[in-house]
Amino acid sequence: MNTNYTPNISILHQNCKPDEDNNTKLPYNAYLTWYKVDDIIQYDIAMADKASELFDYYYDNYQKNFIGMEQSKGMVAPNRWNVQAPQPKKRKKRRRKEEPNE
Repeated sequence: MNTNYTPNISILHQNCKPDEDNNTKLPYNAYLTWYKVDDIIQYDIAMADKASELFDYYYDNYQKNFIGMEQSKGMVAPNRWNVQAPQPKKRKKRRRKEEPNE
């Protein structure tokens, strides 16, 4: 068993409002997680390679205060999410040949 494995987990929105931040612009492998901190329920939107890695991460950190998780409303492919469009290349302007004055 490889004990040096660290999962790739990204927390996209920490302590967010699920009604506002859980939208279709998120990647489809993002999850809405909720847990208790000082008897207050907090929500995160996070993504990982596998849902089990995300569950393990939150359960290890919050243990009995971890309440649950569900898949977000995201519809964007993870490799297309948060990628900026490339800048269009600038066209070179041709100089006109100067004609001799007559």
